[in-house]
Amino acid sequence: MVAHRGSRHVLAALPDTRLELLEGIGHCPQVEAPVRFVDLLLEAAPASALAAGR
Repeated sequence: MVAHRGSRHVLAALPDTRLELLEGIGHCPQVEAPVRFVDLLLEAAPASALAAGR
């Protein structure tokens, strides 16, 4: 998680990343939109980590 302003630096440094803006969500997306936040984490997690229960 990075601030919107700094996201372009992360995207430039890590080309295999993606930017997902959560409209209307502030400083704590894990608290303000927990289901959406977890869905995004699960989409990004490698299948091997999910299978291992990590």
